[in-house]
Formats: sequence, structure tokens, C-alpha cells
Amino acid sequence: HRLSRRYGFSHELYRKAVYAQITEAQCMRLHQRIGEALETAYGARRLEIAPRLAGHFHRGHDDGRAVHYLTAAATAARRRFANREVIEYLEAALALSALGPDEARRRREELELRLALGPALVEAYGYASDQAFRNYKRASELSASSPSQHLRVLNARWYVHGARAERDLAIAIATEFEGLARRRGTAQERLLADFVMLRTSYFDGRFLEARRYWRRIAGRGKRQTVRHPLEYGPDPLLASMGHFALTLWFLGYPERAQKQADAAVAGARAKDHAFTLATVLYASSGTHLLCRNTTRGRQLAEEAVSLSAEHGFPW
Repeated sequence: HRLSRRYGFSHELYRKAVYAQITEAQCMRLHQRIGEALETAYGARRLEIAPRLAGHFHRGHDDGRAVHYLTAAATAARRRFANREVIEYLEAALALSALGPDEARRRREELELRLALGPALVEAYGYASDQAFRNYKRASELSASSPSQHLRVLNARWYVHGARAERDLAIAIATEFEGLARRRGTAQERLLADFVMLRTSYFDGRFLEARRYWRRIAGRGKRQTVRHPLEYGPDPLLASMGHFALTLWFLGYPERAQKQADAAVAGARAKDHAFTLATVLYASSGTHLLCRNTTRGRQLAEEAVSLSAEHGFPW
């Protein structure tokens, strides 16, 4: 940097000049040593420089460490809804992971990376996008032999195919999800199946069935704490509350519908998760508009549009 300023040429040009004077093997060893030195220097804080470490270990041909730090960098970017960065890091990790010699480990690692990549693709390009479709098609192939992972993929595919208006396939996936969750899932996964089935019933116009699922959800909620990692899509409980509000309107209960919609919005604000809040705002806006409460409906719609623009949600 000092030489660049002194002699007036760019840092990039100087870097290229230095690289030209050392062999590929020397370059690889130096990057590996720099990466290890930075790991030691930062200690417990090393994830703060995950992108730098990933770069050094990638150039040092230490692909395992590079994938680890690329994944860590993507996790940090995800917390900021920096989805373009998430996609860049995880696609680079996928490319490195594909070079691994152990096929079984390679498939496991690819599945985890694709499950992490999916939410960023959805929020950057939309549920119905080709990017999301291709990602989860491949994840489905990888997860076929793992019931717990397969449930995670089915949940994501339900969103994708529903948004693509592939009704029969979305219903089939929801039914498979429910059956697998009942047979082999945890209590939380069975509860998640109820959320999926409620929203499937609502979108398919089966409002009495949607209400039955909501009653099951309410009953389960009294017996157990609802804990759902926000790894894909909006918070399922709050999204279901928004869709149940719309269900109540279709069943002829406009006042209850508006109260349910407002409760969903309040819950989403407390959750402090932008994608969940945007989802609930859209559903709740629709509920108030159907109830001819146009002032409230417009207010929620404008907030939803503003939030989507701020975070780049393609709605």
C-alpha cells in the first residue's frame, strides 16, 4: 500500500507484480500460513473475518476450511438480510465442496449448503423463481434417504410449487409432509405439518378444513412451546395466523378476522424478522380490505411494500 501511494500505481497492479515473482506452490503455502496465523490471532473472534479466512484457505487449497468459513460468512450475511452476499458465499462453497474425494460426505455437505442457500434465493428472486426451483429439486434428490432432512426439503418445496401455481404437486407435497411427520417426525415437525396443511387448505378454498387445522394448532400450542427456526420462509405460526384471519372472513366472521389479523401483525412485530413481518402485513392488509376497512388495509399494504423495497423482497 505504501509503495502504491508513493509511486502512483494501483494496489492491484502491485499485487499482480508480487504474485508474478513467486511460484504457485509458494503462493499456496503463503496463503495457508497467513490463514492459520489469522485464525490464531483472532482466536474466538475469528468468525468476524470469515470472508478473509475463506479467501486465504481457498488459495491455500485447504477446501475444507474454506467451505467452513464461507458458510460462516453466509450465516453472518443472512442475519443482515444481505442475500446477494449469502448467495455468493454459498455458491462458492458448493463449488469447492464438489471437489471433495468422499462422495457420501460430499452429498451431505451439498445438502446442508443447499438448505442454507434456499432462503436467500427465495428472498432475492421469489418463491416461484427458477433459481429456487433448481436448488430444491437437487436438495430433494440428496435428501431422499434422510427422513429428517427430507422434511425440511418438503417444507421448502411446498412453498416453491405453491407459488408456481402447481396445485396438484403442492397438495401432494403437503400430504407427504404430513404423513412423514406423523410417522417419524418430532412434536415440532408434526406441529409444522399442521401449519402447512392449514395454509394448503386455505389456498385450495377448503375453509372448514383450514379451521380444523387451526384448532389442532391452538390445542398443541397449549401443551408445548412453539419453536421453529426461521431457516425457510416466514415464521409458520404467524403466517398461519394471517391465513386463518382470511379464512375467518370467508367463513363469515369479519370482526373476528380483523382481530386475528391484528394479533398476527403484533406477533410479527415482536418477532423482529423482516420477511415474517412482510408476509403477515400482506395477509392482514388483505383481511382488512375484504372487511372494507380500507384505511387500515392501505396502511398495512404501504408498510409491506416499503419493507419489501428496503430488504429487496421481490413481491
